[in-house]
Amino acid sequence: MRVGLLGQFGYCNFGNEASLDAVLDLLHRHGGPAVRPVVLTDAPDHVRAERGIEAVPASDRSAVRTGWRRVAAKLADIPHAWRVVGGLDAVVVPGTGILEGHAVSPFGPPFQIALYGVVARVRRRPYLVLSVGADRRGGRAHRLMQRTVARTATYLSARDAGSADALAAGARRPPEVPDLVLGLPLPEPGDGPGPGDRPLVAVGVVRYDWYAPADERDDYADRTARLTRELVRGGVDVVLVVGDGADDSTAQDVAARIDAPDHVHVAAVGSVAELERRLVGCRAMVAVRYHNLVGAIRTRVPVVSLGYGPKQRWLLERFGDPGRAHDVRRFDPQVVARQVLAAVADADADGVRTARALAAAQATLAVQERRVAALLGLAGPVAPALDAEVLDAEDLDVGAAPLAEVTE
Repeated sequence: MRVGLLGQFGYCNFGNEASLDAVLDLLHRHGGPAVRPVVLTDAPDHVRAERGIEAVPASDRSAVRTGWRRVAAKLADIPHAWRVVGGLDAVVVPGTGILEGHAVSPFGPPFQIALYGVVARVRRRPYLVLSVGADRRGGRAHRLMQRTVARTATYLSARDAGSADALAAGARRPPEVPDLVLGLPLPEPGDGPGPGDRPLVAVGVVRYDWYAPADERDDYADRTARLTRELVRGGVDVVLVVGDGADDSTAQDVAARIDAPDHVHVAAVGSVAELERRLVGCRAMVAVRYHNLVGAIRTRVPVVSLGYGPKQRWLLERFGDPGRAHDVRRFDPQVVARQVLAAVADADADGVRTARALAAAQATLAVQERRVAALLGLAGPVAPALDAEVLDAEDLDVGAAPLAEVTE
C-alpha cells in the first residue's frame, strides 16, 4: 500500500518535520512493511537525503514560475497531481499550519492542499487531513482554498478551536484533535544542562523578517536581548534556541548584543527532539515558534509565548495560562521577564497541570489514530493505552463528531 504524505517537508522547519514523523510512526506501527510512505513535497531531494525514504515532487518541476508564467505553472500542476495521486492508494496531510493565511500566498501551499483534495476526490482515493492549523487572516482566495479542503477531505480534523472555526465556513465544523507532535513519544534524555547554582531558562528566537518587515528585525532582536538581560539579572542562566534552520543567525545576533558568555549561550539544535533534550533541566521557556511551544508542553516546562499569530494563544488556552501569551511585535521585555521568573518559582505545580492536559490530548489523538488506521484499512496494533480516566471517547472532542460529519 502506497500512502502519500503531502506537505512542506524538507525545509528544515522543525515542527513540519516532527509532524511528518508522527504520521510515519503511525503508519509503521499499524501497517509495518506493508505500507510504503511516499512524501509529496517541493523539496523531495532533501527528504530523500535526510530520511532515505521515497519522495516525489508535489508540483510540476518543469514549469516556469516567474511573472505571468506562474498562472500557467499552476495549470501544469493539475495533470501532475493527477499522475501522482494515480500512483497512490491514499493521501494524508500530516498536520502543520499549512492552511494559515498570514504571510502565505493562497496560491502556494493552500492551493496545493486544495488541488490534491480535488484530485483525490475525483480519483476516489482517501484524503485525510489531520490536526491541521488554519485561521481567518487570509482573503477570499485563501478562504476558497480552505473551503475546498473541507469539502473534499475524506476525514478532516483541526488542531484547535480557532482552526476548527476557520474551516467550519466551508463545511461542517471539524473535530478538534490537538497537534500531532503532542502524541509522539518523548526522545531519550540527552546531555542536558548539569546541576548549577542558577536555574536555566530557554529563550526561543525566530528569523523575524520571515513574517514582518525587515526594518523591524533590529527592534525584535533588541527587545529579545533586553528580555534576556532581565532574566540574567533575575538570577537565571539563559540558553537561546531556534525552531527552524533559518533562525540560527538571529540567535547569534541576540547573543552578541548581550555579551554575557558566562550566563547566556546558543544551543545547537536541529529538530524538535533535539530541542526537547535541551529543555530537560530547564525551569521555564520563552517560545516564539509554534512547535517550540509544543516542545515545552511535551516536556512539562512552564512556557511564556511571544506569538506571531493567534495559534500560540489558542494552544495556551488549552495547555497553559493564556495570560502568558504575548504578541512578538509588541511584547514588553520587563513584563515577560517577570512572568518567566514567576513561572520558574512555580515550575513543579505548573508541570503537574500541563501533564494532566497533555494526557487528555494524547487520548484524543489515540482516538483519531484508530479512525485513521480504519480508513486506511490498516489492521495493526492500537496506540498504547493512556490513563483510563481520560480514555472515554464520549468525553473527547474527536468522539463528539462522527466520521460522517466530516465527510462530504
